[in-house]
Amino acid sequence: MKKTLVTEIDSRWKLSLLEPSSIYLLSSALDQRFKQLKFLPKEKKDLVYIEVVRWLNIYTSDRPFGGWKKSRQQAIEKSRKC
Repeated sequence: MKKTLVTEIDSRWKLSLLEPSSIYLLSSALDQRFKQLKFLPKEKKDLVYIEVVRWLNIYTSDRPFGGWKKSRQQAIEKSRKC
């Protein structure tokens, strides 16, 4: 039944045709409910996770270690001053 369901979903939404950089696949990989990406073949899953790591590296490359904590603290302090 599980295979039938996956096949039906794929035939309707063509998930296997989406690129690994698709916002739909990236958000599914980050969502706790769908992060295992059971609806994709293993090769495609790997490509999606590689893309997630690539985006993480891009985001953190211009920040010093722990930079996100400092940014959050600065935002909190700024909101307290208002």
